[in-house]
Amino acid sequence: MAETTKKAPRKKAVAKKKTSTKKPTTRKAAARKATAKKTPAPKPKSKAPATKTLTKPRDPRLPPAGTVIEKTYKGKALAVQVLETGFRFEGKEWSSLTAIAMAVTGAKSINGPLFFGIAKRTSKSQGEGK
Repeated sequence: MAETTKKAPRKKAVAKKKTSTKKPTTRKAAARKATAKKTPAPKPKSKAPATKTLTKPRDPRLPPAGTVIEKTYKGKALAVQVLETGFRFEGKEWSSLTAIAMAVTGAKSINGPLFFGIAKRTSKSQGEGK
């Protein structure tokens, strides 16, 4: 016959009452507090240098730096200078041709290289397209 071992009885967890000096809250206030979104603590700033070490490869469709791209849009002559790291348009530096095209046309969805005539529209298959 196998010997049986007796297990010690488990102790019950006793909940301690929290003593508070705060005034009791109303149900609405308690509900608001329970559903309020908690904001995460701010992340500590890294001590890395502020310069970018990773750079994107240059888009092969772009002309060399120093080139001026000219386009007429609704009777207005547009001139965009190509830089090594972006573009200059009307004295301001821009990160992309799309950002410039959006500012000029007011369109939310526009292809900058296509707008300025750098890229050509491609069809999905040989039979389709204009």
